[in-house]
Amino acid sequence: AAPPIDLVGWPLGARWGLAKLLFKARTCGWHASGSAAAWLSPLSLDATVREGFCRPLIEGALNTEWSQASAAVFLRVLKDSIGAEAGATDALHPAENLSASGINQIASRLETSGVQIQMGSRVSAIHPENTRWRLEGDDQGGLFDEVVFCLSARDTARIWSRSELPGTPEVDRWSLVEPRGIATLWLDWPMTLGRSLPAHRLNAIATSAGTVIVGLARPPGPWGQVLSLVASAVPPASDWTQATSALWEAADLWLAPQAACPIAALRHRITHERHATWACTADAVDSGAAWGRSSLGIKGLWRAGDDLCLGYPATIESAVRSGRQTADLLLLEEGQEGLRQS
Repeated sequence: AAPPIDLVGWPLGARWGLAKLLFKARTCGWHASGSAAAWLSPLSLDATVREGFCRPLIEGALNTEWSQASAAVFLRVLKDSIGAEAGATDALHPAENLSASGINQIASRLETSGVQIQMGSRVSAIHPENTRWRLEGDDQGGLFDEVVFCLSARDTARIWSRSELPGTPEVDRWSLVEPRGIATLWLDWPMTLGRSLPAHRLNAIATSAGTVIVGLARPPGPWGQVLSLVASAVPPASDWTQATSALWEAADLWLAPQAACPIAALRHRITHERHATWACTADAVDSGAAWGRSSLGIKGLWRAGDDLCLGYPATIESAVRSGRQTADLLLLEEGQEGLRQS
């Protein structure tokens, strides 16, 4: 969820610009085509709204340059956040890490229900055996009636090619959507610096190279406070030098006035995810190539991923919705009693 909009310090022109933006969105029924930048252009928005709100929201949520990002999906994100009921934009953070708060508890519940979970082995290919499927890399050597790829289209395509499986319309679609990367600078902001930073507030920081970096502070704890700065919509073929430089420049602009030491001296980590998400471009959305189907066109083979949730960009929420959708379709088609191992 996006952090709440903080109007404190916004000039009157910026507040009026935000009102115009929401009025146009409601007037068009939250529907549009083309790029988000083109859709916004006639509004002549104040720089505070354009560069401090719209651009980081578009590039952060859609992970696509706002000059290419889909206006339709931007409006969907806008409608589900600030156009929704109160509380829709509340930012939630687990008290522990996500594994302890979510994954481990789900795994324990599944095991209690009799589901076998195998860790530490990588499936490299799948092969048909009579009417069932054998997983290459499965130490247990079992045969499965149904196989669900809970992977990105790119990673599924790699296994698919190694399995020498035939092409299908859904498989062919995977090559029509471009990937985008994300670079993140994580900083440990210790309490010895005197005070914590406001949590949940989205900080849009413009760099000298013309990029916009999003900074966010997590709620503080006894260990200190975790800060993140994110460079979205990075081309996967990039050498990442420019993105890394932009992250450090943004960190200095945001934090140097409040720190008692050089920002680079703080404990930090930089992560580069070259193929983090699919690019939610206007071309992909308007052509119908952006979202696919759970069924892969071959009996017993399914997929869940962040490019299967119609109308939404590549997010964790999209992947979760897709997982539920795929499970429902699988059970509907095969019948729960007919599933032996899936």
